[in-house]
Amino acid sequence: MKRGFCCVLALFLLMGILSSPASAETSEKAQTTRSIAIVFDNSGSMYVQNNKAWCRATYAMEVFAAMMNEGDTMEIYPMHKVTIDGKEYDGSNPVVISGPKDAALIRKMYTPDAQDTPIETIDAAYNGLKKTNGEQWLIVLTDGNTFYEDGQDLQGRTSARLTEILSQYNRSVNVMYLGIGTGAVMPDMTGGDFQYYGDKASDSAQVLSKLTYMCNIIFGRDTMDISDNGISMDVSMKKVILFVQGKNVSDISVTDAGGADIGRKGEEHGTQYSQLGAGGPNQGNAVDENLQGMIVTYENCRAGDYCLSYSGDVSSAVAYYEPDVDLVVQLIDEKTGEVINGTETAYAGDYTLRYGLKDNQTGQLTQTELLGNTHYEINYTVNGASHTASSDKKQDELTVSLEAGDVLDATISADYLSGYHIEKSGPDFGWPTGGFQIEVRSIDPELLSFQLSGGQTQYGLSQLEQLGHYTLTASYSGQPLTGELLQRYTPQLEILGGNIGYECAASSDQSGYEIFLKYSGDALHTDCGDFTLNYNVLYTNEDGQSGTGVAAQQPFTVTNDGYGLEASLERTQSFYRLSQLEQSAPLVLHLTKDGEKLTDEELAAVDLEIDTEGIPYETQMLEGQSAYAIRLKSANQIATGWHTVSCKASTTDVIGQSVSAEDSTTVELQKYPLWMRWLLIALILALLLLALLLFLNQKVLPKSVRRYGETDFNIGGKAIDDNAKLAYKRQSKTLDINPPDAPAYPYVSCGAKLTLEPVSPRRTPSAKRRMQVTAVRANPDVTSVEVGASVYELDKATGKFVKEGNTPTILSNNSVITVNGTALNSNGRKKTAILSQQLRFK
Repeated sequence: MKRGFCCVLALFLLMGILSSPASAETSEKAQTTRSIAIVFDNSGSMYVQNNKAWCRATYAMEVFAAMMNEGDTMEIYPMHKVTIDGKEYDGSNPVVISGPKDAALIRKMYTPDAQDTPIETIDAAYNGLKKTNGEQWLIVLTDGNTFYEDGQDLQGRTSARLTEILSQYNRSVNVMYLGIGTGAVMPDMTGGDFQYYGDKASDSAQVLSKLTYMCNIIFGRDTMDISDNGISMDVSMKKVILFVQGKNVSDISVTDAGGADIGRKGEEHGTQYSQLGAGGPNQGNAVDENLQGMIVTYENCRAGDYCLSYSGDVSSAVAYYEPDVDLVVQLIDEKTGEVINGTETAYAGDYTLRYGLKDNQTGQLTQTELLGNTHYEINYTVNGASHTASSDKKQDELTVSLEAGDVLDATISADYLSGYHIEKSGPDFGWPTGGFQIEVRSIDPELLSFQLSGGQTQYGLSQLEQLGHYTLTASYSGQPLTGELLQRYTPQLEILGGNIGYECAASSDQSGYEIFLKYSGDALHTDCGDFTLNYNVLYTNEDGQSGTGVAAQQPFTVTNDGYGLEASLERTQSFYRLSQLEQSAPLVLHLTKDGEKLTDEELAAVDLEIDTEGIPYETQMLEGQSAYAIRLKSANQIATGWHTVSCKASTTDVIGQSVSAEDSTTVELQKYPLWMRWLLIALILALLLLALLLFLNQKVLPKSVRRYGETDFNIGGKAIDDNAKLAYKRQSKTLDINPPDAPAYPYVSCGAKLTLEPVSPRRTPSAKRRMQVTAVRANPDVTSVEVGASVYELDKATGKFVKEGNTPTILSNNSVITVNGTALNSNGRKKTAILSQQLRFK
């Protein structure tokens, strides 16, 4: 019949907020492999009629073996020879169970001849156990009330002899003893150097539960409640072993609400009662058929709520668990709240030593009740002086005050559940070997920061002390050095560039230092120019170590703002008539300081020195105008003519230095009025203008006359490639034009001379002037001369060239002169010659 129950509980939130790096050491029980030697009492009393002790003992040993860890071994030392599948085993040749996979061999043990109870089997088991590795456990499982030694009945000495032997062996191995039945003998032991546990099963039905409890002690497990098939774990487990008893048990699973397994599932092992008892007379070999079930192991189990499901007729279910926890120790700086590990430097101060058990899978501290009662023993040393403390809390802490140079070391142990014990020392916490050294704080210049605020980059000398105010603030490692911490640092100041001084004092609100620039005595004796305020901070920490930061600079410039005085003497008129001198406008002396007007107060403080070259005067301050009026006055015997008026103004500026300025102007004093002078000047100018007009209207010839373009010259229709010869004589008013040389013609008559008269006035530009031709002269062999549009022909009667008509012949820029003449060649033949040239005036 299939049965299953679902857990309805929500996932349990893991408690704890701190985590720590995994330690190099975890629980001793979780690290080691184990060697277990069981002395199995298969004497005749275990098999008598209706006694099921042998069946329950072998079943309990099988369950024990099935719950071993991989790598563990169990050796069963029977008091009498047993056989398994035809092989024989005895005290010198034990049955070896190498892990859970071999557990089923135990139910196959058969005792051919069950007799008395030899104590020597305990010796054999001990000697065999000492040859093994790992954690060693010697277990004696017997119902005997009398042991035999060397074949002799020990009778009343049995308990003492057992006590003697087991006490001796308990000095080197762990020992457990389980008596079966009310008559079983019990040793009288208080325990040796190793762990000892003794118990009695009042009847054989208790053998399973008693031996399982002993198994939990050995493997450091505990029993977890299974309520309505629900399993709730608020801490991760290294291992959970489910032991479900009943007939036909199968299909065991443990899952969460989402159907995920509790952890990695190992092999399942079905347990079964043995049907092989012992041979010999009086052996009933009674069996307990209820002894069957299933053992399932889960590893790396996550915390949470799970439900158990299975098939079969289940009579009981129990879970055994091994918590996956480790001891965590943290050293916390109470000032910063930071956890100090072995790679960080610790300084003087108060520290919290915090300790507890952490869930290895989540890394969080846990206070789960599944760890049972916890107990911590703390032993820490400061410079070798020991201090102890203890606590039964799930996690706890204590405060340690440390000074520079101290060495802190500690050993802390935790006990929990049934025998779990973890002990760690400094290196296991990540501390340096030999202890945690509390260092003297050195000053790191990079951590010392400071800032200069306020002030200006440029000062007028007169306002240096008024405006030259800075504030210096500092911090170390991000913490402002104010209030009481202000005394930890001292400003280091230096002004380069001149004789400016300073004063420095803590601010009234203790937020920093105030720096005031000061004159060197007074402003007048203080330098101006470019300055640099070099500043730094000398800091002393709580350990008495001192150091400076990285120096900084604040440049500034001081200028002489003691004003320069400027004077400007304005004459509103320059000509004065002696008879009207006092009614004339005054001269005005304007005064400024660097271009700005003086205040009336500053103007009144000015001293004036005035020189008028003997002319009487009086002065008047012009309020609001930054000026003085100077009025000239009449007097006898004042010389006429030009007079120079000079003014010098002197005063003291804002920084106490003497400044002065001066200016002068000239004035003219005459007896006659000024208009008479202007009238005379106007007449002179009129005459000059008239002369200029006459000069400009004078007719003149162009400045020069030149050829323009190529000369067009041909003889008998054949062109001669050369230029005419032009001669312009401005003074003689003539222009000659003659043909170029023609080698083939020894005689050429093709030139003319023009007599000129100017037409254009002088004001006309030379290139635009014109001139009139009044006469043309040429060789009688020239037939005609064309001047512009006029044609001059030879009058043979008079031998002169005469123009037709009365229109004047005018030459201008670009006019053309053409001469029609003759030429004789070397043969004396006469040919026509024509010369044409365009003119250019310049």
